[in-house]
Amino acid sequence: MDEERISQAELIERLHKCMAGERVVVVTAEARYPARVQHVGATGLKVIPEPELEGSHGAPGDLEGHVVSFGDVESLELDGVRYLREQ
Repeated sequence: MDEERISQAELIERLHKCMAGERVVVVTAEARYPARVQHVGATGLKVIPEPELEGSHGAPGDLEGHVVSFGDVESLELDGVRYLREQ
């Protein structure tokens, strides 16, 4: 997978265009974890952490995600490219 460093503004622009299921890495003061996008909103994303998805065999929609701000997203995997936020 190719990697590309992009600005925070460009990462947010790409996040607005992504679909449910895309992989992101979220970094907060408490944790750093991979997650899947459930929904993109105006000010942030609703994500489901990947550890919660492992072993889940319920009906679609049975897992409830949580909201993170765009600023908490460190990277986005989209169309075979990992977009990393510039530090």
